[in-house]
Amino acid sequence: MSRERQVLSGFSINGVTPGYERFDYWATTEHKTNAILRGKSLVLDNMRINIPPGDGEVIRIRRFHNEVDLSVYIGVYRHAFETGRRRSGGYMSAGVWLSKSFLDGLILLPAIRDILRSIERACCRDSEFISSLDRNGGKFRDELRAQCDNISDKSIPLPTHITAAKLLNISLFYDFSRIGADAFFINFLQASLSHSKIGDIYLTTSKSVVERTRR
Repeated sequence: MSRERQVLSGFSINGVTPGYERFDYWATTEHKTNAILRGKSLVLDNMRINIPPGDGEVIRIRRFHNEVDLSVYIGVYRHAFETGRRRSGGYMSAGVWLSKSFLDGLILLPAIRDILRSIERACCRDSEFISSLDRNGGKFRDELRAQCDNISDKSIPLPTHITAAKLLNISLFYDFSRIGADAFFINFLQASLSHSKIGDIYLTTSKSVVERTRR
C-alpha cells in the first residue's frame, strides 16, 4: 500500500475472555498511538445495548477527531459468554480502523464477519470463551494481515467537508430489523453529511437486539 493510500490503519478485536481483552493488528503506524489510547471507547456498554444469545449482532461506527485527522472504527459485536460465567452482557467484536476514508460495506462486513468466525473457532465453545484472545494472537495476526492486504486498496478518501466536521458527543441507535440491507446503511452513515458530526452510531438488523435494547 503506497504512502498516499494509507487510509486503512488496521483491525482490532476484543471480548470478555475473561475480563476485557483486546488484540490489534496495524497495517500502518500512522494512527496507532491515538487508536491505542482510544481503546476503551470500543467497550460496549451492556447497560444500554445488550446482545442476547443467538445470531443477533450490532454494528458500530465510532469516530475520533483531532486537529489534523479523522479516525473511524467500524466494528461488529456479537454475544459471547465470559469464561465460566453464563450471565448476560458478554460479547466479542471485530472491526477496522479507517483514516479519513470510505470502505464499501459489501467488502467491509464480510471481512469482519470472517474474523468473528475465527474468534469463535479459536476461543469459544457453545458461545462461551474458553481461551483468551492474546493466547491466540499469532493466529489472529496472520488472518488480520491477510484481511488488510485483501481490502486495503479498496478504500477511497472521504470528502474534506465530512472529515473536517466537528464531532458531537452524542450517540444514535438505528433499528433496521424490518429492513435489513446493513451494508447499504453502513455506506450511507459513513458518507452522509447529516451524520458526519455524530461520534457514535449503532445499528442492528436483529429483532432480538432491538427488543433487548428497548428494555
